Amino acid sequence: MYDVLCCKVVLYYNESLPGSTYMKEVAVDWLSMIYMLAYIPLIVPATWLLDRRGLRTVAITATFLNALGAWLKCAAVRTSLFPLLMTAQTICAVAQVFILGIPARLAAVWFGPNEVSTATAIGVFGNQVSSLDVIAVLMYVCMYPSGTGPAYSGPIC
Repeated sequence: MYDVLCCKVVLYYNESLPGSTYMKEVAVDWLSMIYMLAYIPLIVPATWLLDRRGLRTVAITATFLNALGAWLKCAAVRTSLFPLLMTAQTICAVAQVFILGIPARLAAVWFGPNEVSTATAIGVFGNQVSSLDVIAVLMYVCMYPSGTGPAYSGPIC
């Protein structure tokens, strides 16, 4: 999500980012790329944990890690705390590795042989659609600064 807002993130965390403009943009890009990097080494242990310990353990682990990452992101609102933001994003990336394996396993456990592929597809599709919704809202917020949107009727919060 941060790559959609790259310029705004660079401006906000400017004091805690590397010196050159290129390195600042690369640092912000790593907020998104860390998800793909975490997936590579952690998918095998996550799958093993899902097979050995079950859905409940994996879901609780992923939820705990996501909550921890979210709280750390909230703590990283000061402009000097980009390293904390990166740490929080990394924790959320680790949590996502656990979450991505859940739809297939859930479908295999709860649905019959003729329904597994449909249930898996819906589970995976739901994950992608929720990400798309967030990106669309972020793009709208960036296009229309506070109070200038086409249907602006006051503060959201």
